[in-house]
Order: sequence, then C-alpha cells, then structure tokens
Amino acid sequence: MIRNSDFLDQGVGGRIFYQVWRPEKAPVAGLVLVHGFGEHSGRYENLVPALTQMGIVVYGFDNPGHGKSYGKRGHVDSWKDFDRDLEGIFAFAKSREEKMPWFLFGHSMGGLIALHFVLNRKSDFSGLVVSGPALTQGAVSPVLILASRIMARLWPGFSMDTKLNAQGISRDPKVIERYLNDPLVHSMASARFGVEMAKAISLVKKNAGRLNLPVLVIHGGADPIIPAQTSQELFQKIGSADKTRRVYEGYFHETHNDLGWELPVGHVSQWLGEQIGLASR
Repeated sequence: MIRNSDFLDQGVGGRIFYQVWRPEKAPVAGLVLVHGFGEHSGRYENLVPALTQMGIVVYGFDNPGHGKSYGKRGHVDSWKDFDRDLEGIFAFAKSREEKMPWFLFGHSMGGLIALHFVLNRKSDFSGLVVSGPALTQGAVSPVLILASRIMARLWPGFSMDTKLNAQGISRDPKVIERYLNDPLVHSMASARFGVEMAKAISLVKKNAGRLNLPVLVIHGGADPIIPAQTSQELFQKIGSADKTRRVYEGYFHETHNDLGWELPVGHVSQWLGEQIGLASR
C-alpha cells in the first residue's frame, strides 16, 4: 500500500486535506471515504488496508471544520458545503485515475453526508456503503439541541461541547485511548451545524425512497451513539433493488474499530468485490 497526502484548494471556504491509499498494482476500483463527526480521515487504519489489498484506491479527506481542513471546528454554514467539498474531492480523484467504478463510504455523520449527496447531486458512484449513519443527533443532550436552535438565529457560530461519550465508539480500550489523545479529534458543534444537521436528517428520511444505487448498510447492534433501529428504518425506505443491511450484535458505534473489526470489514470488502465484478461486466 502506498500512501500520500496533500491539500486541495477546492474547498468551499478553504483548503481541504486529503489522503490517498494506493494498491501496489493498478487499481480496479476507487472509493471515497467520508469520516464521522469530530474525527478525521486518518482513523480508518483497519478498513483502508483491506480495501487496497483488493485493488481499490481509497481517497479520504477531512471534512470542513474537522482534522486538518479549513474551518472553525464543528461549524458549517450550510450542509450543502459538505456536498460541494465531496463533489470537489470526487472530481479530483476521477481526474487522477483511469476510468473505473467508484464507490462512496460514509461513517456516522459521513454516512449522512454520503446519503444527502447521492440524493441531491448527480454522480458516477456505482454503490454506497454507510456505517452507523447519523440519522439522529445521537447522544447529544436535548437541552443542547434546543439551545442550538435558539442560538442559530442569534449567533450561528456559537459553539457548544456536544459531550460525546467516547466510551460509545468501541469496546476496545486502546481505540478509546487513542481517540481521547488524538489532537485532531474534537467534540465541538456550532449552533448552525446543529440546525443544518437536523435539516439534512429530515431530507434523507423523506427522500430515501428515491435512492437507487446499490447500498450496503452496516451497524453495531449495541451502538449507544446512533441506535441500530435508526438504520433499520432507513433501510426499509431505501428504494434500491440491490440493498443489504448487516447488524453486528454487541458491537459499538465504530464497527471498523471495535473488537472483532475483521468481521464487518470483511463484509464490506466482500460486498465491494461483488459490486466491482458486476460493474466490470
């Protein structure tokens, strides 16, 4: 696996940090990876190698307000900013690679971004994988949610600590320790972010029936941050003829970073392999 990283000047409000993980041989497919709230593209060290070993080139990037990318931590003026930055990264990735099938992977907030994107933008993605998609504002206090709605009108950039419980991301204490000590991880969200996220959730739930891409949904059965029932409700609404949902009993929010991560990562790899075979016919 060959890794490189740089900044792309195609962000809505500044420079986007991106990383590319390339297989040793010519890739047979590409994947754009969209990370979750408060984290960054460098936390997928179990998933990415499995994909590159299959011959998939992976483009990951830090969302605005996250990681090394531009913007106030946890703030976005409009959810459409996420759409435009993802569109820019995808266009950049395609311009650097030979013609081949492309897939989109989104975890948690990244799953919401991915779903919102494919429902609102024309794209060349051949399939979509969403992991623990954020179709609820999670374990955020209702008081904070109410405060964000009020402050979004008075002071949109006002930031609050979501007090996201790191214990809910994984049952592996080493993962939690690295998360808590990662300087690029944060738990801040602006009032505007909270309101825009609620709008995006509503839009995805309302329009899920229009989704016609092949879709794989994975979720931790004991996820304390985004309950697994939320993705079941989404799955029932998705209009795709080719759709699969897998729930991993006992797993927490980041199935790809949990104890026994090999099982969900293996299922993602298997599903992508099947889709690549179909796409190449």
